[in-house]
Amino acid sequence: MAKYCNKTTNIDIKTYIDYIENNNDITHNFQFEVKQLMHIENVEIGYVLRDEAVNVYMMTEGIDRFPENPQVFLCKRSEVTFKQQERWYLLDQKVTHPTYELSQFGEAITNENINVSLKYAMQIESQLKISVDRKIFEVLNPLYFPVWTPNAPVAYFDDRVDGYLWLCRVYEISAVIDEQLLEKGRKGRNSTFRLFMSNGKPTTVLSEIIGPVLSDSDYRIIKQDIFARIKYL
Repeated sequence: MAKYCNKTTNIDIKTYIDYIENNNDITHNFQFEVKQLMHIENVEIGYVLRDEAVNVYMMTEGIDRFPENPQVFLCKRSEVTFKQQERWYLLDQKVTHPTYELSQFGEAITNENINVSLKYAMQIESQLKISVDRKIFEVLNPLYFPVWTPNAPVAYFDDRVDGYLWLCRVYEISAVIDEQLLEKGRKGRNSTFRLFMSNGKPTTVLSEIIGPVLSDSDYRIIKQDIFARIKYL
């Protein structure tokens, strides 16, 4: 069930939950990779991950504001590749209004006209392959995916049988990245793109990490609880 990934310990979900809960009755069909968390000081950022403004907000500034609703994952239609999991991404918010159905909480956040600074970097720490089912998002809402109704991710997956949850480690960096480096990439429709200099050449930025938005222990607890909530569905 587990996929390969560099610098990653590959374990199927049954083995992992058996370990943390001593429970041998695990039947849910999904996959994940567990990446060991490391002390990080400086990172080289060359890519951008652009997502809905409410998602970016809840995974960054919203962590402190709404500690009871920590969002650590994004819904994605594609599997994380080897190269993607090695990269550091700058988080960037879309400027368009969300396409899918927001919860009342999500509508309230959106109406605040949130604007997250370009000072958060992330890595895709692990992924879950899920069978697309509204029940999964019913148990994850509102605690871990509070800005959306359960219908929203199902609509996003657009009749696909399987989907992916990208679990992300987010960090605050010491300086805001120059917005001009995103200008070329933002003109396209891709959710991930390179940073570019004004001459059109790809570039990277060396950034100092201030710290994670969630401690390692808090992140582990949240991830384990997400697994536990959906394991029997």
